Amino acid sequence: MPMIKVAAIQMVSQPGDVAGNLRQAEALITEAAQAGAQLIVLPEVFNTGYKYVEANYQLAESRDGPTCLWLRDNAARLGIHLAGALLLRKRGEIYDTLVLAAPDGRAWEYDKLHPCGWERAYFRPGRQPIVAETDLGKFGLMICYDAAHPDLFRAYAGRVQLIINSACPPMLGDLQIHFADGTRLALADTSALARGVHRRGHLIFNEDTRAQGRWLGVPIVQAMPGGHFSSPVPRPILSLAFGLMFKPRLWRLIRQARHATVSAPFFAQSFIADAAGQIVAQPSQDRSIALAEVALPDSPPQPIGSQPAMLLQPIDRLTVSMLSWISRSEYNRHRGIRNQGVKIKNQN
Repeated sequence: MPMIKVAAIQMVSQPGDVAGNLRQAEALITEAAQAGAQLIVLPEVFNTGYKYVEANYQLAESRDGPTCLWLRDNAARLGIHLAGALLLRKRGEIYDTLVLAAPDGRAWEYDKLHPCGWERAYFRPGRQPIVAETDLGKFGLMICYDAAHPDLFRAYAGRVQLIINSACPPMLGDLQIHFADGTRLALADTSALARGVHRRGHLIFNEDTRAQGRWLGVPIVQAMPGGHFSSPVPRPILSLAFGLMFKPRLWRLIRQARHATVSAPFFAQSFIADAAGQIVAQPSQDRSIALAEVALPDSPPQPIGSQPAMLLQPIDRLTVSMLSWISRSEYNRHRGIRNQGVKIKNQN
């Protein structure tokens, strides 16, 4: 079996500070490359940070923007394959796109198929899985909440030798809602749906993901941020009304929804797992590197046996889907602004 050295970068991105985040990422990937890494994976939206704010529409870049250029330039400079997800403007829409850049200038793009909850306010879903046929091997690409969907793993069955997951999940099970009057409410206390996410949400990016990799018979490289998440909420009145519909004693809080914020730790479960689903490396702190050598199958293996059932339940997915539905109108509301911005840029 061919062996390759891979790295998962765990970093703390500051929302909106693209230049500072790229400097931090460059120091970490340079360190990983000097240690022999041939494939390096960065967290989702490592360049802009993760926050539910209107600035996201302006932070979305084109293919010739600073982050895509940074990915290509550093892949060539360090002689590595470099992957990271960012908000990318294409065809008049915004996507959450995982870009994998090769040292020879080639690049592959995968658009996130499954925006998670409030994320749908800032980008639309992608259309299809992508297999990157690199000089190192055939890699299946995914972004964060995509890992909760067994159909994507099935789409990669028998087609890939390794899975890349660039992710940035807040720990929804530990999410707190903060109100202007000082009230603090745990999301898990708002409904039975939210309690399901609280009990099982952490399984998506650990046990479930590793079980699917074991079924596929391929290693997984998963990169996430460290640190803490804090943000306002898209469509706050409707979002909070959905959460509190079965809690009449808390309906008074809906009047404060416009000024409410949410906070939670990031999941911070970057890891490298071998083809048996065993974790072989994890970062030691918020800003650090997981580095390991993994064996790739000689060719994409066919799964043996039935696909493992995922531990996340349909009721958990319903909660996330409802938040996505609520948030979609926010994305549509900004369509004219986004298109106008592209038109002005092209005229200049």
